[in-house]
Amino acid sequence: MKRCPTCGSVSLNNEVECGVCGGSLAEASYESMGQIERDQAAEMAEEERKERRVVRRTESLGIVATIALVILGIGSLVGGILVLGQFNNLGSLLLVLLGMILLLEVLGVGIARPMFRKYLS
Repeated sequence: MKRCPTCGSVSLNNEVECGVCGGSLAEASYESMGQIERDQAAEMAEEERKERRVVRRTESLGIVATIALVILGIGSLVGGILVLGQFNNLGSLLLVLLGMILLLEVLGVGIARPMFRKYLS
């Protein structure tokens, strides 16, 4: 069996051109089927490793975002209540409302429920 140096596809020993890309198989080395299978298994393992790395990074970013939203929600809620109690300012009601909305979203009551469900359960 020959492996095409251009696209990596496997061809029979008597073929001169690659059936996939049309590249020349003159420089292609002969490989056993076992070696080709081992190479393909190594490539698949590398792809799976990269995919797992991306999934882990995505999950950790989701956890960090959830924690940041909780902190922001609690801070807005407490800050709004303090400003409202001290200065009787109506603008602080917006902070209270923002804090309540953020906390409800993170806890899974609002539209973001499917997004954060896997981190909170």
